[in-house]
Order: sequence, then structure tokens, then C-alpha cells
Amino acid sequence: MDHNVLTALPPTLARFSTLKTLNLSHNRLTQLPAEFVGLVKLDTIDLSHNAFATVPPCLEAMKGLKTAVLSHNRLTQLPAFICQAKKLNVLELEHNHLTQLPDDLSTLNVSELNLDHNKLPSIPASLGQANRLKVLRVSYNCIMADGIPSELLQNSPVSLITYDGNPLQPIELQNVPGYEAYSTRYTLAKKKNG
Repeated sequence: MDHNVLTALPPTLARFSTLKTLNLSHNRLTQLPAEFVGLVKLDTIDLSHNAFATVPPCLEAMKGLKTAVLSHNRLTQLPAFICQAKKLNVLELEHNHLTQLPDDLSTLNVSELNLDHNKLPSIPASLGQANRLKVLRVSYNCIMADGIPSELLQNSPVSLITYDGNPLQPIELQNVPGYEAYSTRYTLAKKKNG
């Protein structure tokens, strides 16, 4: 159902309750039918290149979701329920209009979070407590030196932070407390992945 000019979806699609992957990218969708809460077996959803201004509420009921692609939309905020998605591994939110993130991201379960090309001035310190996060992409935002919390560098499992295209300069990041711990994790991950 990708690459169409769909502006709405029929609620009857929810009858496909065993559906594992749903690609609705490259349409003109602004919402999903409430009946989609019945798609509990869904593990991958691609809603990229649409016109969503908010994350569809029905995603909260999709407890088995492992990958959620919401890039290239009009999102301005991230709902707190995203942090409760226990199986969510990859969350792609690049090319949206995010100006802030929820204050408490400590329970976020993803291993990869892509926030490239948004309008974020900083990253919440609580993201440093997200114990599965390995890759954080925040390139092309508005992040300054004080926008990267030392908790993220010092105590988190994050081994890759991409931040090109921000006012933040590499030398400034190197001066943030905890940079050495992050640099060690980065080097070990790079060696491990060859």
C-alpha cells in the first residue's frame, strides 16, 4: 500500500490481525483508523513520507512492534507511550519538526534512535538511562555543546552518536564530562563490528 496517494484507510484493514509488516509509506495519511489497535501481531510499521502531525495513538496497542518508521512527516512531539513499547528496537523519526523530546526517556527500549533533521536544541539527560540504546542519530538539529548531557556520554551504553550539521563542534563534545567513557565504547564497538 506504499507509494499511493492514500489520504485515509478503511477500518476493515484491521481484520488482517495476523499481519506482521505494514508499509504505508509515501502516501498522504494524517491518521490511522482506531481499529488498527487490533493489529497486535504487527512487528514492523512504515509510516514514512506521509503527513502525520502526531504519532498515531493506535501504535500504543501494538505491543509486538519492533520497528517503527515515522520519518518524513510533520511530527512536533513524541508521545510518552513510545517509552512503554517493550519490544521496540528501532525508532526512526528523522525529517520531522521535533523541537523537544519527553523529559523522561529512561524507559525507552530501543537500541537505535534516529532523530536526524529535526529542530532539537538538546537531548534529555534521562536518555542516558535508556539501558538498550546503542545508536543515537541527531545530525542536522540545533544542538549546542550544552545540549548533550554528560549522563549520555558517561553512563549509558550508547556507542555511536552522529551529530554532524549541528552548531556543536567535535572539540566541544570532547570537553563534555563523560566523553572519554563514550569514546572507549565507540572504539570497542567499532572493533567488534569490524
